[in-house]
Amino acid sequence: FEAMAAGVPVVAADLPGMAGIVRETGCGVLCDPTSPVAIATAIRSILDEPAGERGARRERMLAAVRDRYNWDAQMEVLLAEYGRLTGRPW
Repeated sequence: FEAMAAGVPVVAADLPGMAGIVRETGCGVLCDPTSPVAIATAIRSILDEPAGERGARRERMLAAVRDRYNWDAQMEVLLAEYGRLTGRPW
């Protein structure tokens, strides 16, 4: 999330969790985290993007952070989950 907020693309594992966010926002590239070749290929694909695509990706990331992936937007979700898990209001 810090990388997204900075407008820096991510290379993430194609596993539940972050993978859905990467797909939704287009903030980076997914790969097999157990394969050095797959990781290197993912990094190279980001580095080789044309300037226009890099700029568009950056704008999508910053918009996602501004609209959804920030403390103000996520605070209620997190506190509600804490309440659900503990049985206490947060």
